[in-house]
Amino acid sequence: MDVLSSIPAESIQVSTSSSSTASQNNTSSNRERDSQAGRSNTISQAEKAPTEKSASSDQQVEREVQRVISELKSRDREVKAHEQAHLAAGGQHVTGGANYSYQTGPDGRRYAIGGEVGIDTSPVSGDPQATLAKAQQIRAAALAPAEPSSQDRKVAAQASQMAAEARADIMNTKQEERTEEEVEDTESTNEKPSSEGSERDIQSNPLLSDTQNENRLEMSMSPENGVMSSAVSERNQFEIRLMNQAS
Repeated sequence: MDVLSSIPAESIQVSTSSSSTASQNNTSSNRERDSQAGRSNTISQAEKAPTEKSASSDQQVEREVQRVISELKSRDREVKAHEQAHLAAGGQHVTGGANYSYQTGPDGRRYAIGGEVGIDTSPVSGDPQATLAKAQQIRAAALAPAEPSSQDRKVAAQASQMAAEARADIMNTKQEERTEEEVEDTESTNEKPSSEGSERDIQSNPLLSDTQNENRLEMSMSPENGVMSSAVSERNQFEIRLMNQAS
C-alpha cells in the first residue's frame, strides 16, 4: 500500500504550510541582512562626505591667503619704487625721507600700501633765475614715478605756475636793464653834438679859428704856464728878425 495515500490530507497540508513558512523566514532574513548592509554603506558614505568637503574648503582658504600675500608683495614693491623715484629726482629740495603706511598680511608681515615724500616748493627770494631752476626740478620730481598719482600731478602743476612767474620776473628785469642802457645811450648822444658842433663851427669860420689860435698862444705864453710852446718861440724869433732888418 502506498504510504502517501495512508497519510491524512490534513497532515500533508500542515507539512506543506510549515515548509512555506520556513522559506518565507529565510527570505525575510536575507532581506534584513541586505537592508542592514545598505544602511551600513549609507552611514559610511555620509561620514566620508564632510571630510572631503573640509579638505576642499581648506584648500580654497589656502589659495585665497596666497593670493592676498602676492598682491601685498606687489603693492609693497610698487609703493617703494614710486617714493624712491621722488627722492632721487627731488635732490636738495626734499625735506625728508619717505614715509610709508603699512598693512599686516595673513602671514604676519607688514607691507607698504601707501607713501609720501616731502618737498620744499617755496620760491627763492630775490632770485627769479634760481626760482626757475628750483621749479623745474620740483616738477621733474613730482612726475618721476612711472605712474604719478593725482597728488603728484597737483604738485607738478604748482611747480609749473611758479616757473611761469619766475620767467616773467626774469623778463621784467631784463627789460628794465635794457631801458636803463637806452637812457644812458641817449644822454651820451645828446652830449656829443655840442662839442662836435663847436669844432665844426670853428673850422668853418676863419675868424673863430684865428681867435682860438691867438687864445691858445696867449695861454701858452702866460706866466702861469711857465713854458712856451715851440710855435710861440718860433713866432717870437721871426718878429725879432723882422725888427733887426728894419733897423
